[in-house]
Amino acid sequence: EANFEDPGADIGPNTPTEDINVIRGRALAPLYTEDVTREQIREERYLELCWEGHRLHDLKRWKMSIGGFDYNAGNLILPIPFREMEVNDLLEQNQWYSAGK
Repeated sequence: EANFEDPGADIGPNTPTEDINVIRGRALAPLYTEDVTREQIREERYLELCWEGHRLHDLKRWKMSIGGFDYNAGNLILPIPFREMEVNDLLEQNQWYSAGK
């Protein structure tokens, strides 16, 4: 992904397509023969990390809507855990979280 966003950066010797094909080859999936698009990179990231809890943060980082909500909607911000609020009086709970302090 970083290689695609900034092709001039010194991230590694491979092109984005080569990087994706390493992952696809390991999974015995068909390899890309043409340059990959941003959407294909995002889809590969989704498939590779689907059970690791990155999706919400990826969608927000990419400024994409999430389940009909705008990417920066306040109700997508998770609450600060109650225990953290209890031990630190300087914390302010997310205004969208109804059970706030």
